[in-house]
Amino acid sequence: MNSKLLFYEKQQFRQWWLWLLLAVINVVMVYPLIVNIATVRMPAMAGETILMLVTFWLWRLALVTKIDEKGISVKFEGFHRDFKFYDWKNIDYCEIKKYNPIMDYGGWGIRIGAYNVSGNTGVLIYFKDGKKLMLGTNKEDELFTALNQIESKNPS
Repeated sequence: MNSKLLFYEKQQFRQWWLWLLLAVINVVMVYPLIVNIATVRMPAMAGETILMLVTFWLWRLALVTKIDEKGISVKFEGFHRDFKFYDWKNIDYCEIKKYNPIMDYGGWGIRIGAYNVSGNTGVLIYFKDGKKLMLGTNKEDELFTALNQIESKNPS
């Protein structure tokens, strides 16, 4: 039986400064290849190809979060093949809170105790076994509404 989806978010790395930096690096590496196309060596072409593949991969990375009546599912597309599922039975409680990605978790991406892509707001999940997990969000209000719906259906 499928459970009703209460929250869905797909976040991608779209920070202007990241893409400006990657664009500059790509242009700096491609320009000499174009200007000196006749004298280009294979290692230079291989390096630029790898850089372009990494740039494409970063463009495709996405954090997908789903919340339904059964639990919370998260997948970092580009790393995870399947969703990681966290059953409500194993979750003590959740709170939406502000955090500092660099100071609290060492940056963005898949971190120890966190999945985040942008911003500084997330849901901190407290598990019954004492572990915690922060999931970043850019849809704070929608997330709050979904968690309230779960709480009203399953009061402690």
